[in-house]
Amino acid sequence: VLTNPWRKLTSTAVLLVIFAIVRYGFVVGDLPAQFAVGAQALAAATMTIVYPPGVVFAVGGGLAMLNTMAVQQGVAFFVTLLATTGVISFSLREVRNRGKIVLVGLAAAGLASMTTIAVAWIDDQPWRHALGLAAWAGGSTLLAGFIVEGVLPGIERLFRLSTGMTLLEWCDANKPLMRMMAAEAPGTYNHSLLVGALAESAAEAIGGSGLLARCGAYYHD
Repeated sequence: VLTNPWRKLTSTAVLLVIFAIVRYGFVVGDLPAQFAVGAQALAAATMTIVYPPGVVFAVGGGLAMLNTMAVQQGVAFFVTLLATTGVISFSLREVRNRGKIVLVGLAAAGLASMTTIAVAWIDDQPWRHALGLAAWAGGSTLLAGFIVEGVLPGIERLFRLSTGMTLLEWCDANKPLMRMMAAEAPGTYNHSLLVGALAESAAEAIGGSGLLARCGAYYHD
């Protein structure tokens, strides 16, 4: 839950500037253009944790256009970036476990590789060269997934939000406060569990975050 929308916007702007600097590094460092697919995936995954999928896809489209122009590629490369953004933004919705980030990264990496090979085939490039480009695109995208998984706690602190994974940790009955409540106030503990179940069902019925409601109900007393 975010308490300050200006902090959210400022943090997003800072991240986009960082991604722009990284993109500029591809041009200066003479890295393969397909490495920019990983940077696009990293930006999309980071924004998906903070914003709704539609917003991420729209912003990702603009970022894909800038990336395409920065590495001096054509429409086909833009489509590759946009497809990668779409897979990540609409698949990585609620993060309840770290394995989901890796699975989405694998799916995006596979799509990036196949799209790169298809583009190379259309351009009539040698297969060895096409496979090399596909490896760069897929490898950098997969690397972006592992990076997001590693820096996820930092993203939560930066934007002051809680992902589903963090909320599940707080719902763990082995949390010290939960264990203390169960031992010293068993009536309150059982009452909180019941309220949590009711709140989760009610929130999901109206399209809200059931997990957030359950976590809040556990600690409401």
